[in-house]
Amino acid sequence: LKACVNTEIPEDGVSRLPQAVYSTALALLRAFGFDRVVLLFHDREEEVLRPVFWAGREPLDLENLRRDLETFPEHEPDKVAFFHRKTVFHGDPLFEQDWPFVAFPVIWDHEVEAVFYADRKQTKDAHPLNTEEQVSLIALAEIWQHIPTDFR
Repeated sequence: LKACVNTEIPEDGVSRLPQAVYSTALALLRAFGFDRVVLLFHDREEEVLRPVFWAGREPLDLENLRRDLETFPEHEPDKVAFFHRKTVFHGDPLFEQDWPFVAFPVIWDHEVEAVFYADRKQTKDAHPLNTEEQVSLIALAEIWQHIPTDFR
């Protein structure tokens, strides 16, 4: 992911963003064991977070998943990640009771452009993310918090 983000712009102008998003989704699904990953982009016209990419288990009602940014309850992890520009592990899950989860912002040219959200399917023996997992997820999230201005 770091190599993708920090590589010089190719002469052919091909966007590296899809590769970076896909690499992140694979890391969240395979390395961290999440079941679902959703990328919510900031729609400035409607002031909502709107899903533009998902991987893994299909989110429920993806077409109608619009996260209104006009309201900001502190227990909504995607909005906390968006407004506070930080990685979030606590709050109410976006999808039913699927837990544990992580949400972190994509910061590009000093603006929050999107939020990654990943969760695991709820099971009887679900356990919280341990310290090592949280530290590793924060390290992954930090790459997305310093996207170069010329990245595309």
